[in-house]
Amino acid sequence: MSRKTKKARRSKTAATKTNREPKLCACGCGAKTSGSDFRMGHDQRLRGLIKRGETLKPESVAFLATRKSDPHYAAPKKVAV
Repeated sequence: MSRKTKKARRSKTAATKTNREPKLCACGCGAKTSGSDFRMGHDQRLRGLIKRGETLKPESVAFLATRKSDPHYAAPKKVAV
């Protein structure tokens, strides 16, 4: 591979990456993510909380309100106040 090709690939990759703002995990654990909705594995943690019918934190309820049509997340049974 020539130097020109390598340089072109590097500049394309750098231009397409976006820096996402860290935000709080949607499962309600309070940990910061690298810009996604959940930390690794915490989406399954939230699904388990829903399946067991446990009380959800307000962050989780807010996330679920934006995912009403998502079949992976059922409506919560109890909500923490």
